[in-house]
Amino acid sequence: MMRPLDAEDAIVDMLVGVFPEQWERDGALGETAAALTLARGAWASLRTAYRTTMTDLTLTPFARAKATFRDIENKLDSVFKKLDKALQSITAELAELDNKHRPKKPGSFSDALLDGEIRGYLSGLPEPQMVSRLSEAAQQGDLTALRAALLAPPILIRVPDYLKETLLTAYAKAIDPEGFERREKLVKAAKLVQKAAQALMVNSAKLVPGGIGKAAAHDKRAAEAAEKLCKAEEELALREGRMAHQPDSLILRPN
Repeated sequence: MMRPLDAEDAIVDMLVGVFPEQWERDGALGETAAALTLARGAWASLRTAYRTTMTDLTLTPFARAKATFRDIENKLDSVFKKLDKALQSITAELAELDNKHRPKKPGSFSDALLDGEIRGYLSGLPEPQMVSRLSEAAQQGDLTALRAALLAPPILIRVPDYLKETLLTAYAKAIDPEGFERREKLVKAAKLVQKAAQALMVNSAKLVPGGIGKAAAHDKRAAEAAEKLCKAEEELALREGRMAHQPDSLILRPN
């Protein structure tokens, strides 16, 4: 029996996701890389085992579906724990960076005085000009001007919400370039982890729906549904076998 098409590396890459090779693998990013590797391996393994079991004619269709359901639950439990742990580490590291990148009150009297002068100047400008000056400060990475504006009382300087996010980003990038780049990777890593978890949940549920996997032995409707699943997998295996020597063909799993 040939390996299922959706257990091949190229399909697993699209389905579950892959950790970017150029990223460093330390801290939360390292945990993300390990979790994604585990998730990819788990899907390929359970998908291959699904075909083997669901086409095993020595078992009844219902027995095949029940055995497969248990196998899926066992395989994915540790994967979801690993993905969850990676996401927790990402969240913790992002919190540390957010705190590091948040503007702090000036530590000296001279800096506080300078902040006051900048605020006085900005508050005297019409809003369009103030927005223009702050946009320039963001582009130039002017930490002093950015800090003064971001920490200013709203009654003195009202920074529009759309501009405030730009200023915060510019401040973080200017004060900690490496940390800012790291933060961008962590945000993307969180999305990768969430995508992998979602892909595993959705696609494993399509293999054997819980209504069949948890059904009682005398459940006739579940037995009939299991028989349809087995037949569908047998037919898919035959189609993929016939098309194995046609690399340009695309075989899709029925919904």
